[in-house]
Amino acid sequence: MEAKRTACEECRKVKERCSFPVDDRESQTCCRCQRLGKPCFTAAKSRTGRPRKLNDISTVPRTGAQFVWSPCDIPASNQAAVPKIAPGDMVFMEFIFRESTFVESFTLDPVFSQGMLTHLFESVHIAPAFLSDVFVACGKRYFKIHFGDSSGDGEIAFENSARAVRALRKASEQIDLVIVLTLGLGIITFDLMTSGLHAHEVCRFTLFAASTLQTPSVGSAGILSGLYLPFYFLDAFNCIIKRQIPVTKGPNKNNGDVDQYMGVCAPLLPHLYKMCAISPSLKYSTSPEHTHQLKAQLTHLEHNVRAWTPSLPAVHSNLISPRLSRIMVMQARIHRAALLLVIHRLQHPFGTSDSTALGMARNILSQIDTIYEPSISTSPSNFESPPSEYRLNFPFLVAAVEIMDEGERQVVLNKASTVVSKRLYNNLERMLEVFLEYVWMRRDGGGGGVWFDWVAEGPPVVIF
Repeated sequence: MEAKRTACEECRKVKERCSFPVDDRESQTCCRCQRLGKPCFTAAKSRTGRPRKLNDISTVPRTGAQFVWSPCDIPASNQAAVPKIAPGDMVFMEFIFRESTFVESFTLDPVFSQGMLTHLFESVHIAPAFLSDVFVACGKRYFKIHFGDSSGDGEIAFENSARAVRALRKASEQIDLVIVLTLGLGIITFDLMTSGLHAHEVCRFTLFAASTLQTPSVGSAGILSGLYLPFYFLDAFNCIIKRQIPVTKGPNKNNGDVDQYMGVCAPLLPHLYKMCAISPSLKYSTSPEHTHQLKAQLTHLEHNVRAWTPSLPAVHSNLISPRLSRIMVMQARIHRAALLLVIHRLQHPFGTSDSTALGMARNILSQIDTIYEPSISTSPSNFESPPSEYRLNFPFLVAAVEIMDEGERQVVLNKASTVVSKRLYNNLERMLEVFLEYVWMRRDGGGGGVWFDWVAEGPPVVIF
């Protein structure tokens, strides 16, 4: 039987209510005090703390505003699914919605943070049982990164992450597609902030799971296009360097949207998929005729990529600042240049046309330097706060492997912490440096062919 009085001092220390023996309802000593052999008394006569004012706090979050988790905000059909979240975990979930820096850390610009915040808020209220653990895990990890907390919550977050993974594995046809994609993206985000070793596998599993789920409501179409894009790009980038086939090729044409992660890069997706389809076929081709056909396809692909000119859709021209518009166009041009460099290397392995590849690589690295210039970027050079995320580690990697001079290589390694935030993705930044050193060592040792064939034998690396 639970006591109706204020908790005793011993129970208050562990933030729990007093409980009494079932066979002794008249006892004035709770079970904990009996077990510890201590007197059971209450110093506080009433519940302390200022009561929460629900009336003047919006239930729809604003960037930097307070997030309120209240059962009355949840549709009646979902109230039974609300999980019991420990008060300590609620602090980290609220941190995601209260601190604008969390959502701003994963987008091209803070202008996208409000839409992302609203989507996360609505999703966790629709399906709290599926999303609460991944939100808590990301909140704990980000809190540890942001404040340098050493309380151990970063390790405890893996328990929440494990439960989130189990929820993703058990996703059935009754679960909304938007919720499954949000869950998968949350797990990937947590993995990128910790080890980064499983992000690609989680991405592919989520895309497979999503293909079996029911078609979402018409109103979800716009949300889905934005949710799918990070999965498509993450899968395609990693499949290119591993010479694998992506789970899906994504949309055949761009609907004119501007993505919060990849800006105006969406038209490149069909070309990325085509690249992934040609590369492994070229590797295992055994006949000269087939090889010639594949190289002809590469030439045609190169022509199509060169013909594409990235630009901001006219419908968004009055909604996005000139600075952000310039950043998105530069981001797309850098990715286009990286794809052209990959095509060049598939046509001309190491030892052939190296000077052309080196010139293309230096051009990419120069453009990456430009996008991070203070006059263009909002990313702080000292990384005291998380930088804007421009998703440039794929172009950076394919360009960096071409550098041969030792002095230039050291400069490239010093840039790794700019392209991949050392503070937010500490393990990924180190993985990228180690992988580059491995490829350079293989190439200096006389390794021929293309470096994609060395990935399976080398240290782990993930592109996002």
